[in-house]
Amino acid sequence: MGIPAPTMSTPSDEPQSDSSSSAPPSTASSFGHLRPDTEAWQRRASAAGRWLGAQLRRPRTRLAVIGVILLLLALLDIVSSVWTLPLVIVGAAMIVIAWIGSRLDGRFAVEWGDSGTQLEFRAQIKAPPAPPQRLRSGLAPAPAPAQVPAVRIPTLAELEDDDVIEGEGHTVEIDVAELKALIVAAETKAA
Repeated sequence: MGIPAPTMSTPSDEPQSDSSSSAPPSTASSFGHLRPDTEAWQRRASAAGRWLGAQLRRPRTRLAVIGVILLLLALLDIVSSVWTLPLVIVGAAMIVIAWIGSRLDGRFAVEWGDSGTQLEFRAQIKAPPAPPQRLRSGLAPAPAPAQVPAVRIPTLAELEDDDVIEGEGHTVEIDVAELKALIVAAETKAA
């Protein structure tokens, strides 16, 4: 009839599962393994990080992100400053170039000297590539090879004289200028 002796636990001991405990369950077991739901979140976060890294490696994405950052700086942080308008112009230009940059071709040059400054700007925007289209045939599918009768080519000995047709071919070359002259001559003669 005594009071039970108190027990000491170390951090390496496994936590006791007590349903009356209000503490949240630990995400790691005593062996350092994470629970399955935590591992799933880590895989998702890792995949999202890889996707974001791959997107930011693309020049168009970087250009658009920098343009958005410049616009946000101009509109949220540097309002009523001498830098607001240049940041808005450069940010908007970066976003437009990121949007149509792959189709943009041209030249921009600034030349200055004793005679003054010259700006040269030439831009050409190509049409966007057409989406790939699948060819769909309205014809019935070809019959199976077993259903197609084999074609037999008769030998020369099997052919009768009535089956052979004699013929010869000729090539006619007509110059386009001569053809036009013949057409004009025929039209004038008919009129």
